[in-house]
Amino acid sequence: IKLLDSTDYCQMRGRAGRVGLDSMGESILMTNNPSEWKKATCLLTSEIRAEPIASSMTDVPTMAKLMLEAVVGEWANSPKDLKLYLTSTLAFAICEGAEDAAACIATAQRALEFLCCTPAKGRGFLAWDANSQIYCATDLGCAAFNAGNLSCQQ
Repeated sequence: IKLLDSTDYCQMRGRAGRVGLDSMGESILMTNNPSEWKKATCLLTSEIRAEPIASSMTDVPTMAKLMLEAVVGEWANSPKDLKLYLTSTLAFAICEGAEDAAACIATAQRALEFLCCTPAKGRGFLAWDANSQIYCATDLGCAAFNAGNLSCQQ
């Protein structure tokens, strides 16, 4: 059995209470092994320093999965809606300044270009409908998303 570290305990403690209903929550740390009491006491009394949060959506392959998810899931399919979807992610939230935000948006645009490109079989994961100005998932895109197996090798 792995003992909790301060990061895990901080994560668990942060979930105490009910969002929107409680202004406070309770955290109870239990152990049945007397040799673990000292470590448990340290977790309860020490200042908890969580590791910095980072996003994994900093490259085209990972961003392509996010964009495909948005279109296949029918959460967003227009450039405007996809940008709004992107700006609600952790990747965008942790951007430090306009330059980082522009780089995040550029990565998303490259991801969309990759998804719409035509592979050797003549099909892409997404199709751009110029008349309605929206992205549509192709059968290949739906299959790749549902299988969780989007290969974005460039």
